[in-house]
Amino acid sequence: MTIEMTAVPRPDDHAARRARLGAGGVIAIAIAILLNLSLAVGFVWMATNVQRVADQFTVWQFTAPAAIESYADRAGFSGEGRFLFFASQPVIAVDAEFNDICATRQEDVGILGCYLPGDKRIYLYDVTDVRLDGIEEV
Repeated sequence: MTIEMTAVPRPDDHAARRARLGAGGVIAIAIAILLNLSLAVGFVWMATNVQRVADQFTVWQFTAPAAIESYADRAGFSGEGRFLFFASQPVIAVDAEFNDICATRQEDVGILGCYLPGDKRIYLYDVTDVRLDGIEEV
C-alpha cells in the first residue's frame, strides 16, 4: 500500500515568496497598479468630457487666419475664451455669404455674427467701414 503525501503550504511560505520578490518587484507592481489606475481615470475623464476632447482636436487642426487671430487678440480673450473661439473655427464672411448663413427676419436688427450649432461654427460679418473699427471683436 502506497500513501501519497501532499505538501500543504505553511502560512510563512507566502511571506518567504514575497521576500524573494524583492524591492524591485514590489516597485514594478506598484508602478503597474498606478499606470492602470491612471489609464482608468483618463478614460473616465475622456468619456465624461467628449466635447472638450473633440474641441481640443479641432483647435489643434485649426489654423486661424491673421484676421481671426487679430480679433482674438483685440477682444482680450482669456486662454479658455480663445480656446472656445478657435474650437468654433470662426469664419469671416462677406455680404451675400453672411446673409445666407446668418439671415434674420427681424427688422431694425443688425447682426454681425452668429453661431450655427449644426456646423459648430462662428460666422462673423466682414465690417469694412473704418468708422466701425473694433465692432467686429464685440
